[in-house]
Amino acid sequence: MLRLWLILLICLPGLGWGRPMRNAAALEIEGDPKVSYTFGEQLTIEAVFHSRAPLEKVEIALFSEGMENQQPDSTGELTLSSADGGLTTRGVYTQNLKEKPLRAFARLSYSFRASLKGAAEPEQSVNYAFVYEDNTFTWQSESRGALRVHWYSGDDKLKEMTLEIAQKALDNAGEWFSAPLPSQVDIYLYANALDLQSTLILSNLRWAAGHADPELGLIVVALPAGPDQRLLAEQRIPHEMTHILLYGLLQERYASGLPAWLNEGLASLAELQPNPDYDTILKYASQRQSFLSFERLCQAFPTDASNAFLAYAQSEWFTRYLYQKQGREKMQALLEAYASGMDCLSGPQSALGISLADLQDEWLSDQFGVNRVNKGISALLPWVFLFGLALLTPLGFLALRPRRAGKGKKQ
Repeated sequence: MLRLWLILLICLPGLGWGRPMRNAAALEIEGDPKVSYTFGEQLTIEAVFHSRAPLEKVEIALFSEGMENQQPDSTGELTLSSADGGLTTRGVYTQNLKEKPLRAFARLSYSFRASLKGAAEPEQSVNYAFVYEDNTFTWQSESRGALRVHWYSGDDKLKEMTLEIAQKALDNAGEWFSAPLPSQVDIYLYANALDLQSTLILSNLRWAAGHADPELGLIVVALPAGPDQRLLAEQRIPHEMTHILLYGLLQERYASGLPAWLNEGLASLAELQPNPDYDTILKYASQRQSFLSFERLCQAFPTDASNAFLAYAQSEWFTRYLYQKQGREKMQALLEAYASGMDCLSGPQSALGISLADLQDEWLSDQFGVNRVNKGISALLPWVFLFGLALLTPLGFLALRPRRAGKGKKQ
């Protein structure tokens, strides 16, 4: 948090947000502003201003912690109503959260900039803050070390299970790579995927059952009650925890530098219960020769559920294969290459001495018996068919063309 406030103090003045008031009596705010919202629907912030001159305009800017570009999440103008000759003014700001969503579960800071009648420059307020939590539910919370779990449905067994699995994920963190441990992780447990959607829609992940916001140290997962609850917890919580650990290693390069296939591959490897359906979909892809190129999976996974599932399966198996062939030391070097600024394709060449395309060819050959010759033939078959069709069509017309009658009959 100290780093956040230092960033705000340094960067906001350059944006016109954050200059201290030149005269404390020029503008005062009565108590703390009142913040109310319906999660994913509407935000309202109300404040009462006392000023030495009537207010002509009051603007607001909201920033979320973990922001990378230091730009406001949103800005707007308050609706004003005055009393006492315009020296006491009530201001109300409303924001449609469907049109302008805020970052779920983020700590948001905000400040006001007021233009006074006759003043040369606007007056700037101090910073205020609130946490934009999903207030659709009444949350219970408990902390243990670096972990803090939040739940609204279930009993103490769910809480204890979550803390146990999350701690195990932290303890196992060094198995695949070395990274600093987070100072705090908040885990929000949803009772079902439907309840979770209001949060994940904000991240454009409508079909997922879990999500991590590494900059916030945040995990949200759906853990429906039933016989499979622990199995799901042992998959989803370590998976999302790995994203947070990888962020700790790569920092600002996490979002832009770490390939999606490696990010999700490592997260899948960390799951305490492997997904048995990965084997099925990869066998199906092998039969149909429908594997996705890892170059396609550098930036993001497909958005449709079927191809996204194949992408997860490929990434888990491919990453495990790389560890078996290359070893942990070289894989750590690969992560550090991405942390240093290398792109998706140059990272393997630098750290492992082989291109990503060749690595995929080796994997397909070793795991599924697919070699370059077969791949090349498979890729050429449609073109061979079209070429053959183009060649045979004129011959067919010639064969079907009626012969001309002879000029004379044979005697």
